[in-house]
Amino acid sequence: MVQMACTGFYDAALNFLAKNTSKITVCATEPTTFAHASTTYMIAISSGLTTGEWTVADSTVSTARKITSTQIAGITVVSSGTADWVTYINPTSSALLYKTICATKALTTADTVTIPAHSVHILRPTSST
Repeated sequence: MVQMACTGFYDAALNFLAKNTSKITVCATEPTTFAHASTTYMIAISSGLTTGEWTVADSTVSTARKITSTQIAGITVVSSGTADWVTYINPTSSALLYKTICATKALTTADTVTIPAHSVHILRPTSST
């Protein structure tokens, strides 16, 4: 038997990410908790985000759905460090929703950083159990 889930299943997860991510942070060390992503390792943080910054669609990978974030420019660096992680957080619920690696870059306090447009992919099941 082949595994299957309808497109709405994936879109619900991706839309959850879009609706609940209110800030994106840049971190200097891999965060594993909300506290890490929002304070301990955070070196830059975006202002508020809205669902308008996200688009859910088919992925270029034929077995996936994706959500794409628009470019977020002019994020002020609040602490010097080497950026290597980007996180999606929700401060209201103290939730670290998603994290991913990014291009390593040295950042200095009061500089600005731009997070380019990027996507999160969820693969559809392709084999049987």
